[in-house]
Amino acid sequence: MIALTCSYGFPVSEYVPGHNLSHHKFTQERKDVMRTSKVQYGWNLFSFLMFFPAVGVSVTRANYKYTAVMKAKLPKWHRQLLLEMAICWGAKAILFAIDWKKALFLVLVPHLWAVWGITSVNYLQHDGCDKDHPVNHSRNFTGRLFNWFTFNNGFHGIHHEEPGLHWSLLREEHMARLHPTIHPALEQKSLLVYLFRTFVLPGKRLSYDGTPIVLPEDGPDENWIPEKLPGADLGAEGVIMVEEPSLKLDAKTAEA
Repeated sequence: MIALTCSYGFPVSEYVPGHNLSHHKFTQERKDVMRTSKVQYGWNLFSFLMFFPAVGVSVTRANYKYTAVMKAKLPKWHRQLLLEMAICWGAKAILFAIDWKKALFLVLVPHLWAVWGITSVNYLQHDGCDKDHPVNHSRNFTGRLFNWFTFNNGFHGIHHEEPGLHWSLLREEHMARLHPTIHPALEQKSLLVYLFRTFVLPGKRLSYDGTPIVLPEDGPDENWIPEKLPGADLGAEGVIMVEEPSLKLDAKTAEA
């Protein structure tokens, strides 16, 4: 986890609330802090470019709130996060003290690019898909070059079906379980071709079946972390997790 944190540039345990417990459990719903309906500009390219700043605040809030919860609920996970934060930001501070120019261009900028990329790709993978359909809930990029660089991240649908599946098995499982019934438009061979068609020519924001997207009126995020349970040992912000089987499972996953 420490090595991955140093490579990615941000504490990887922070991935748990925004990605694992919000986006995966409530994909494209109001409890999904990374839902694409948060950006509804007339120009599709501008919506894509504004997606990162639009969801960034929500993700940060969820991270801090979940961290406060886990301080009481899962102190082991909380200590792991603090360790990652100390090493991550401490290392950056040392590198900037040694040579701020090199640290800026060789460390900070690549790390910002990484977090921008892993967040913004969510727009490509889910916008215009059917969150309620058994297989048409995610867009997949099946090109071998893209997936070689991203450890098969292009096979996003099967990742949602089985998040713990090892990256080396994603292509095989996608072909076996999703490919036979998924809409052909949700299997894009080339990311670059898709980007050109989606944001340049014709550059329209369409559903996967080619019809114009009808976006719901987007409001504030719905809270997915229950608060102020009677008789509970409240955390720093007066919040604690509900003792429900589904959340127990997620808590164990977070601790692992």
